[in-house]
Amino acid sequence: MLKTVKIAFLILLINAFVSICLCNDTAASEFPEKERHDFLTGCIQRGLQRGDNQDYVEKFCKCSWEVQCNNMTYEEYVEMTHLIKQGKNPEEIPQLMRIWDKLNGCKNK
Repeated sequence: MLKTVKIAFLILLINAFVSICLCNDTAASEFPEKERHDFLTGCIQRGLQRGDNQDYVEKFCKCSWEVQCNNMTYEEYVEMTHLIKQGKNPEEIPQLMRIWDKLNGCKNK
């Protein structure tokens, strides 16, 4: 009986964690888990390499991900990342400029 309760509790914790980490918008379901993982991993690594506080970096990166996946389609996200890799400036990326203020709001969370 106690083992069953422990397993049920672990399942609830895992479900809560997953729901917090994933975007809550319907459009977010279009974003593959690998994209979320890759974004968060890269963002956190870059922040830590700059010497930023780990707690701040994790909050900023999670907020940035949520802003992106709640305010653009997956296709727009793919196009945006492609343009960034090509070396385009933020001003040259329409979907990035559209969410710029919201992304900057993540700095204060």
